[in-house]
Amino acid sequence: MKDLETKGRSLGLPLVTAALQFAYTHPFAASVLIGTADASLLQRNLHTITAQIPDRFMDVFDV
Repeated sequence: MKDLETKGRSLGLPLVTAALQFAYTHPFAASVLIGTADASLLQRNLHTITAQIPDRFMDVFDV
């Protein structure tokens, strides 16, 4: 997990953003399920999935 946090930080992304974007941009993922415990987390996750990510994201996370 620390490695993923470090990679995310190197791009200026929180871990949750990096994790959801990894699943969302991975060429073998057919869909991404966004879990949530309450409305505020749903809003955060929806914002996260539409966040702008750096061009080098795929290289850093080996997508």
